[in-house]
Amino acid sequence: MSKLKVLIFKKLLTIGIISLLIASNYSNAGGWSGIATVDEIYALNPTQVIVKLSTFSNPHACLVNADGQVIFNPSTNKEFLSIFLAAQASGRKVNVFVGDTCTPVWNNTSYADIIHVKIGS
Repeated sequence: MSKLKVLIFKKLLTIGIISLLIASNYSNAGGWSGIATVDEIYALNPTQVIVKLSTFSNPHACLVNADGQVIFNPSTNKEFLSIFLAAQASGRKVNVFVGDTCTPVWNNTSYADIIHVKIGS
């Protein structure tokens, strides 16, 4: 094989590997819920709070129900609870970034795990 063919092969192989890495990274990425109001905050226990948003894009098809769409642990994510309470009390909107996992709670239900929360106007 000529040096030119080897060089072309190596470049194509490198491009292919980089493309696969990028694609796999995006397939596991989370997503934004969309701008919404906080309709309800449901404290299940000291380590689980479900939040019902006015709208939710459900990027990972969690099995949400009328109780809400997103879940977090208020013991370790006190900031999330503060933001949701402030948003609900003031009528301000939030946008929630969820991870690529859903937490099961009851039979045939699961809620999107929160990664970030933004509060807006």
